Amino acid sequence: MKYGMKQLVLVAALFLTLLTGCSGEKETHEQLELKLGLPIQPASAPLIIALEKGYFKEEGLKVIVTEYPSGKRALAGVCKGEVEVCTVADAAFVAFSFKYPSLRIFSQLAVDDHVNAIVARKDHGITAPYDLKGKKIGTQYGSAVHYFLDNFLVLNEISQSDVDMKYMKAEKLVPALVRGDIDAFSMREPYLSLAEASLKGKVEIFRYPGAYVRVEVLVAPADVLDKKLDAYVRFIKGVFRGCQLIIKNNREASDIIAARFDIPTSESDRIVKNTYFNLCLNYALLSILETEAKWCVDHKIIEGKSEIPDYIKMINPKVLMKVRPKSVSIEK
Repeated sequence: MKYGMKQLVLVAALFLTLLTGCSGEKETHEQLELKLGLPIQPASAPLIIALEKGYFKEEGLKVIVTEYPSGKRALAGVCKGEVEVCTVADAAFVAFSFKYPSLRIFSQLAVDDHVNAIVARKDHGITAPYDLKGKKIGTQYGSAVHYFLDNFLVLNEISQSDVDMKYMKAEKLVPALVRGDIDAFSMREPYLSLAEASLKGKVEIFRYPGAYVRVEVLVAPADVLDKKLDAYVRFIKGVFRGCQLIIKNNREASDIIAARFDIPTSESDRIVKNTYFNLCLNYALLSILETEAKWCVDHKIIEGKSEIPDYIKMINPKVLMKVRPKSVSIEK
């Protein structure tokens, strides 16, 4: 099933909500504290900007940051109690949702269909997607890049039995490609640029806009979200200001992202210009999560689990209702 194409149809509904701002009034706050799991990935851009520009501090929030190589690993940190909030792609959230029903999405953050890509070694005989047949392809299991890879193969009429899938941690992919342990991998920045820099002139990058319309979400544990609601409200205000900078000042936002990820400005320009950063909660999200849950079941991503979670129970609109009520269409 071409799961990504269904998402492409749904994406228009995701951001029908207009970009309405927060109140510009300054308030006096007693400083609160929140532990953030920050994935080093493009969708973290508004959070990185908010940290860089001091937006959280201005909102009266001390953010204690723990960095992770991926959203999946950051979400694992939330589940272990290491951090209290993270940003993660929809597909990775779904993979965790079967085992951790106490997780709560409290806002959508971004939508894109271009961030993920396949990096392949040209000197291994790969110059077009069909050359991937018979090759070893690495990716991070049960994640957004795994989901993208599956859709990419389907759309290029390549079955999973035609390739040798190798699952490994995000930070292991580039070294494995350089050593020749794998012929290609499915990932996103900063690993795409790192692979290009490590294998100058020897890699081909395959993109397929529309193969997977990825929705980035902000996630927290249900009990902590209820207990520290005011801290999450201040957090979302800081994130919103990061989103607004991306919209209003592409150049400054792109420079911050390029410096933080150590990637060319051409790639950071691609991120800020082609990713829709907006805080909202829209009913279309439920259909996307359900579609990805079916993928998890069909591909046995979740062993022994076949009952799809009730995702409306895993969405908490309280935070966003206090900051951007007009951007919330999901009611509980």
